[in-house]
Amino acid sequence: DTTFVAHVVDACAFLGDGMSRAEEMEERVHGRARSYDADHLDEAHFGVFLNMVLAKAVPAVDGAQWTGVTTTLASQFLAAGRVDAVVVAGATDADPLKPMPRICRTAEEVQGGRGVKPSLCPSLSILDQIAEDPSIKRLLYCGVGCSVQALRAVEASLGLDELYVLGTHCVDNSPSVDATRLFLDAAGISVAEDEYAGYEFMADFRVHAKSPSGSYEKVPYFCLPGSVAEKGCAIRKRRRDDGPAQYDHRPERPRC
Repeated sequence: DTTFVAHVVDACAFLGDGMSRAEEMEERVHGRARSYDADHLDEAHFGVFLNMVLAKAVPAVDGAQWTGVTTTLASQFLAAGRVDAVVVAGATDADPLKPMPRICRTAEEVQGGRGVKPSLCPSLSILDQIAEDPSIKRLLYCGVGCSVQALRAVEASLGLDELYVLGTHCVDNSPSVDATRLFLDAAGISVAEDEYAGYEFMADFRVHAKSPSGSYEKVPYFCLPGSVAEKGCAIRKRRRDDGPAQYDHRPERPRC
């Protein structure tokens, strides 16, 4: 819900030519297109890059999803004076699990965006604030691919001198916090309603649900009931049909 909504057809990664527009943007943003070399397919898979490393933050950031690499880099951009502000996916004051974009001016504010959010974040709802703020000329944006693509599509209209992007991987999330809770309930994950920090589908073929204390509950995802997908989208469906969604019982933990 911004004045940039008129660009949605050309900017959205899920409309029209969709994500295929990303390759056209790469040459404009990086100065060259990705290399398609049969002997070296890294750029074909990951896009244009100068160097690729496996990294971790030392010391780790308390409360981060893993070690806090993204949070650390974003904080250092501000501390070094390279940008005027950083956009992160923070949370609302009323519900710490409900994601909300934040425009951060200090490293302390950036810390509020640590950790992967378990439901969709309206990360581009702050575009008007950025465009109208004369003190923001150099911006670092932290976000997932689909929002980055839309941001790049309208960046010329934001009045910025410099735009940096710290991209994060897309995660398995739900359309709302309520849908996330329904998903966890259907999956038989015994984490109290307000006492989990997030979840991920991991390479060990299990859903890892993380509590604020850092402990994990792990459930094999090939054993999840078919109702999991229905309940993950339940809130969206209820809003469309304007009818009640009835889930009266907690299923037993799936076994296999």
